[in-house]
Amino acid sequence: MEKNEEEVKEYLLRAELYSSAFAHRAKKRKDRRNFILLFLLLCLVLLFLWHRWIYL
Repeated sequence: MEKNEEEVKEYLLRAELYSSAFAHRAKKRKDRRNFILLFLLLCLVLLFLWHRWIYL
C-alpha cells in the first residue's frame, strides 16, 4: 500500500511538471504569433503611408 501511494505522488508530480512545461510552450507560441501579427500590421501601415506619400 505504501509503495502505491509513492507511485501516485510521483505520477502527480510528473503530470504537474508536464502540464507546466506545456503551458510555457503554448505561451511562447502565442507570444511569437502576436509579435508576427504586430509586425505585419506595422508593415501594412508603413506601406499605406508610403503609398499615400508617393501620390502627394
